[in-house]
Amino acid sequence: MSALMAIAFATAVSLIVSTALSLVIYRPLQALLTKICTGEEAVQFWARFSLIMLFLAPLLVSISLGVPSDGVVMQQSLGALVQQILTTTLFGSVATMLGMAMWVSAMIRRLPLPPLSKPHIER
Repeated sequence: MSALMAIAFATAVSLIVSTALSLVIYRPLQALLTKICTGEEAVQFWARFSLIMLFLAPLLVSISLGVPSDGVVMQQSLGALVQQILTTTLFGSVATMLGMAMWVSAMIRRLPLPPLSKPHIER
């Protein structure tokens, strides 16, 4: 396999994984952003920003770390190359999701607490 084919494969794998993650997380993310953000523009910005990062970060990691140089690609078996590309794509996806989780948890901690309801006492 040539380096160009390895890059194309890494891109395809990254796009497939990112699309799956985006489909799974989009509605809950949209609902959460609606609660956290103060306006519709902010909700739309952060939703799009998050989805773009779900695509770019795994792609960057996959291409930069998962695709070896041209000489090494020719010496590597197809199975080893596929494993390396899948591993780096999944690592980039997990790192992105962890970054988003840390950001969301920090935002949630800033939200005001709901009022405590007083227990109803029967007499």
